[in-house]
Amino acid sequence: MAMEVRRVIPDAHTSAILSVAYNHHRREYVTGGQDGAIKMWEHDTGKHLRTLVDGHLGWVMGLRYAGPLRMLFSTSIDSYLMVWDTRAKCEWFQRIKMEAQGHCIEYDERRALVYVGSNKVIRVFSVIKEHADEPSRRREILKWTQTIKGVHDDYVRAIVVTDTGRLFSTGYDSSLCLYDVIDSNGLRDVKFVPSQQKNCHTGAISTAAFDWENNLMITGSFDKSVKVWSPEGKLLQTFGPLADTLTGLCYVPATRMIWMSANSTAPVIFDPRTGTNVTNFQQPPSVRSIMHGSGADDANDDGRATGTEKVPDRLLRLFSVRSTNEIIGATSSRALIIWRYNQTGASSVLVGHTDWVEVVCYTRKLELDFDEPQVRLFSAGSDALVRIWEPASRLNAALYHTTGKFSGHEGAVLCGAFCDEANAFVTGSDDCTIRVWFQPTSVAAAAAMRQKYTADQPTAPPDALPGAQGESRGVGSAPPTTNELGLNQADTEEEKRFDPAATAAAEEAAAAAEYLEATCVVLEGHEERISGVCVLGLPAAPGTLVSVSWDLTIRWWRLLPSEKEDALIHTIENAHDDYIHGVAYSPLTHQIATCSADQGAKVWDAQRRTLVATLSGHQADVTHVAWSGVHSVWVTSSDDQSIKLWSTLGRQLRHIDTRDAISALAIDRNYGYVLAAFNDSSYELRVYNPALDQEEEEGE
Repeated sequence: MAMEVRRVIPDAHTSAILSVAYNHHRREYVTGGQDGAIKMWEHDTGKHLRTLVDGHLGWVMGLRYAGPLRMLFSTSIDSYLMVWDTRAKCEWFQRIKMEAQGHCIEYDERRALVYVGSNKVIRVFSVIKEHADEPSRRREILKWTQTIKGVHDDYVRAIVVTDTGRLFSTGYDSSLCLYDVIDSNGLRDVKFVPSQQKNCHTGAISTAAFDWENNLMITGSFDKSVKVWSPEGKLLQTFGPLADTLTGLCYVPATRMIWMSANSTAPVIFDPRTGTNVTNFQQPPSVRSIMHGSGADDANDDGRATGTEKVPDRLLRLFSVRSTNEIIGATSSRALIIWRYNQTGASSVLVGHTDWVEVVCYTRKLELDFDEPQVRLFSAGSDALVRIWEPASRLNAALYHTTGKFSGHEGAVLCGAFCDEANAFVTGSDDCTIRVWFQPTSVAAAAAMRQKYTADQPTAPPDALPGAQGESRGVGSAPPTTNELGLNQADTEEEKRFDPAATAAAEEAAAAAEYLEATCVVLEGHEERISGVCVLGLPAAPGTLVSVSWDLTIRWWRLLPSEKEDALIHTIENAHDDYIHGVAYSPLTHQIATCSADQGAKVWDAQRRTLVATLSGHQADVTHVAWSGVHSVWVTSSDDQSIKLWSTLGRQLRHIDTRDAISALAIDRNYGYVLAAFNDSSYELRVYNPALDQEEEEGE
């Protein structure tokens, strides 16, 4: 879940952009700038639609769209408050001359009031409903009702009206004012009872925003800090100091984050729940990289320029559009940058590797002081390093920081898997070796992991697997029939129980894994690069690993051998006719499948280490193979730009034409969707529905 750049509108104004509003009826952005212009832009395309003429003569400091009235209100340093028609002609209805400059504006939908912040005062205007229903230049839409004085000692910088009608204001006098509003009863006007919090910052408050979910006021100041306030004016959080004065500030409901700009080259992002600066976790691109491409980025981590450009692009102001889950940023180059919430976007970015990341896997770290297991990530790649990542905060599980780094491989790490029984991360490398990175554990953690592992295993017995030689069922008994999985349909529940000996072996393995230090064991034997590894489940002995290599062999290993046992269990030579690209495991049928450059894939009995079926049909290298537990089928992808689904007996069940070469393949464990990444320039991740009762392929 992330905010992603949706559109850039360059040179939106001839000078700095100061205010933004959104017309949800016409789906238009409205912008105002130092050039005195008010412009409207099409939401879907960013196309410039019109510029409102005969308007302000000075900086447009505030814009507010009133949805129920379908009118736009604007204020400027030319001391005018203007009411604009947005229905047809887009011309102004009313032009009100005030006694001082207008610096901010807000509309109170509940009371039909317009507030304009000026020097030391807030002017209040009421909407004449009868005139607003049939507007024209001959009829007043707004009528001045009163002026709130004696609250602020300097310019009022921001006014906020909440959904419940609560009123807040902030200003250059560093104060935050909260108002109890007593509604009109027909005999008197609305009454405002202010409560002032002075010296909220050590400098003037330059910008403000509101958290609509939690009813919290957020202020940014010249003192380079951001503060969060309760509805009663109590200070809850302080963020900073930042690099410069706060110029932009907004709350993003979709991600529950605060975005801010301190005259910086990129947005600075804080999590208000934890007070954590998550900018490095989310890695928002700089203004320059957005405008000119990623290669043009010239900013370092703290947002300060490091290149030779004298005046780098800066993000000056930020505006949140609640109805569209968007953020609009105004830059120093007079451009508009529009971010939109993407529910499937990356919620955080983990930075640390210096080359291609080839392997990512996770496990649940069991800790005595946590009620639930904590997810731990492992990654490795072409930089030959193994990195460990753990959550940086309990309140935000998407934020990870590195807690360990291991080296040892002399070539790129190409594959990996985590073995719960051994509490170890296993990696295969271009250097022809397999390394087992044992992680520290405890008695309680090992016992809990063993209990979880035993409970999660499927119930297929060894003699129910394809090609198994079961015991005699008596003279004259009919031979057992098999279904598409190759499982005997006549098997009883008693026959599907686990082998007690295997369960006992699992307990012994758990005991052997206790108190292991973070050590590394090297498994040698392959003569070419290791292209795939997988960990077997029961009925195999706990800690059993299978590896495949470009040397055309498949090898079985013990990760926890006794003193009298060798690590290598078994080797199948010449398993394919060309390079083996990968291996996958089916816990239901206790099979493994391998894919190869010989344009085929093979299914093997993981316990008896014998060939079960050959999957033939692809016209090029079979690059990936995976098991779909939801549909109980094997899934392969090939350089012939296709995905195929197979039964465990080797029958092709479905063909999906992808029209592009596939670079990565994964299976959704909840719904069985096939996820495929592609080598083309689209950088797409496509999702296919492999439902076997549908003839037409589905993808997006």
